[in-house]
Amino acid sequence: MAFPRNAISRNGGGAAVAKLAQEERAVLILVGLPYLPSGLKGTQAKLTEKFICDLTALTKVSIKTVDERMSTIEASQMLAQFPHNKNRIRKNRGIIDSASATIILQAYLDSQL
Repeated sequence: MAFPRNAISRNGGGAAVAKLAQEERAVLILVGLPYLPSGLKGTQAKLTEKFICDLTALTKVSIKTVDERMSTIEASQMLAQFPHNKNRIRKNRGIIDSASATIILQAYLDSQL
């Protein structure tokens, strides 16, 4: 089962992820890789790969990447089912990011069955 965590800022994000992984005794860190719709790696994917390199230096926890295409759209559609959240979601991008991360994690867990 997957549960969202608070979104982590990109600034100092590697250290925050490494610290959280240690606190939670994580055995695996999943990082969503934002491929382009074509399947190619764009600027964001390359920045994410740099983040992974930096994170690797900060933790001994195994790191895997997961294709995160469409996760934001799926998260937005899921959250739209709760109309009372619309204004809150517009003001806080972290809500969509956390929901997207939950979708990515659950898809990974389902693929391991």
